[in-house]
Amino acid sequence: MAQIGLRYLKYSPLQDGQPTEVKTLGRAIKCKPTLTTASAKLYADDKVAEDYDEVIGGTLEVEVDDMTSEVYAEVFGHHYDETDKTVVRNAEDTPIHIRLGRIVTKLVNNKKQYKVEVLMDVKFKETLPEEVTKADSITLGTLALSGDFYVPDNGDWSIYKYFDNFEEASAYLNTCLASETAS
Repeated sequence: MAQIGLRYLKYSPLQDGQPTEVKTLGRAIKCKPTLTTASAKLYADDKVAEDYDEVIGGTLEVEVDDMTSEVYAEVFGHHYDETDKTVVRNAEDTPIHIRLGRIVTKLVNNKKQYKVEVLMDVKFKETLPEEVTKADSITLGTLALSGDFYVPDNGDWSIYKYFDNFEEASAYLNTCLASETAS
């Protein structure tokens, strides 16, 4: 199985732990989740008697082509003025918790499959894009986001499912991002 694509990067703001409205974060370039686990070993009679590992959350690196001002303001907890399209960043603004999903295109026996991946509770850290001047060659800039993902009270920190076509995968992803149970 080979991964050959990443797209349809969507999110839903969480309100009291529940998703609200499905929105587009930006056009997907990269998504790299890294698990954080808690581990413990109990030694008895000179050997390991019990061994326990548990996912306690993780970190997330996401790269997008760009974010609209409205999305940027919402995700990072800033004020967005609809009238004059201004984003005001305040030192006391706090990024919001979101549910984040994407579709990973895979090739299995020369046939495309679409894997829906959803992280149930994500919070990005404030970020600014790197900016460079145009020189002898043009460099295309992107926006790199980093944050953390958490394990909700019910313990379900992620879900995924495979589909044979993109339309079914995208419909399922939208359902996952909009439903309370997301199963």
